Amino acid sequence: MTNTHAVMYTKPNCLACKMTTKRFDQLGYPYQSTYYGNANEANSIEISAADKQKREWSLHRAERLKTKYHIQHLPFVKIVDDGD
Repeated sequence: MTNTHAVMYTKPNCLACKMTTKRFDQLGYPYQSTYYGNANEANSIEISAADKQKREWSLHRAERLKTKYHIQHLPFVKIVDDGD
C-alpha cells in the first residue's frame, strides 16, 4: 500500500503558496503544508528522514530539482511515496 502525498514548503503571507494550497484542496490531492522561515528569509529547504541514505538522496534530489528548474521561490512542492 502506498501513501503518496505532496509536501509543500511555504512562507507566511505568500500569495503563490496560498493559491497552490487552494488548488490542491480543490483537486482533493493530499498534501502536508510546512512553513519554512519567514517572508524575508532566503529560500532554502531542509530535508529530514530517519534513514541516512534517504535523507542524503532526498537532499541531493531537491538540490538537483532546484538547479534544473531554476526554483527560486516558494512554494516548493515535493511528492512523497511512503510505501514499500
